Amino acid sequence: MEEKEINQEETNENNKINELTDKINLQKQDIEEKEDRIKRLMAEFENFKKRSDKERTGLYSSVMGDVITSLLPVLDNLEKAAKAETKDEQYKSGIEMVLTQFKVWPITSWSCKPSSRWKIRWKRNKRRI
Repeated sequence: MEEKEINQEETNENNKINELTDKINLQKQDIEEKEDRIKRLMAEFENFKKRSDKERTGLYSSVMGDVITSLLPVLDNLEKAAKAETKDEQYKSGIEMVLTQFKVWPITSWSCKPSSRWKIRWKRNKRRI
């Protein structure tokens, strides 16, 4: 009988070991799934940050372009006023000062740099007026 009891005890121990091993494997699998989910969420968040930065930059550029484009006719009219004949030299000097300030203002205030794209729009707007 002793041998039966020993075999039964061994069987019980083996069953317990198998149950514990199964639990450990399930917990490992659960941890791996959660780690994978965390990595995916982190990657998704990084992509969101990059996308929103890109959209913000694009929006800023678009707004700046719209502002500058809307000011081009005003600048063109100032240039015409500066070229117009007048007897009042102070008036002409004032117009030229405003024109100079107007040309420098977007570059100094908004850190804009003139580009060929703006020059093309500038020429296009000059033709319309």
